[in-house]
Amino acid sequence: MSAGRPAEKEMIAYLLGELPEAESLRLEQSCVDDDDFFEELLAVESELTDEYVQGQLKGGAREAFEKRMLSSPGADRAIALSRLITRRGPWRGWVLPVSSRHFRWPRRRF
Repeated sequence: MSAGRPAEKEMIAYLLGELPEAESLRLEQSCVDDDDFFEELLAVESELTDEYVQGQLKGGAREAFEKRMLSSPGADRAIALSRLITRRGPWRGWVLPVSSRHFRWPRRRF
């Protein structure tokens, strides 16, 4: 991995469990130190999930996704959301909020 921020390719390798341990630890530290980087990683994870649902992951990448990602907490909800969005043609291309920093639910007043 190059110095500075990891590239998308390295993020995908991390998410699939294909990154060496030392580099994985460095990437995890980047997530702790930089909220924007963590949100980028979440976006890459979402894209990877979409590719899995659409059958675009082949061979080793698909197997690695199933082994690592499907066993993680919340994976079933992420897969279900991706399937829902994929089935709804007009929804494609919409950007969903990644964190509550960018999206606030209206507060209810009683």
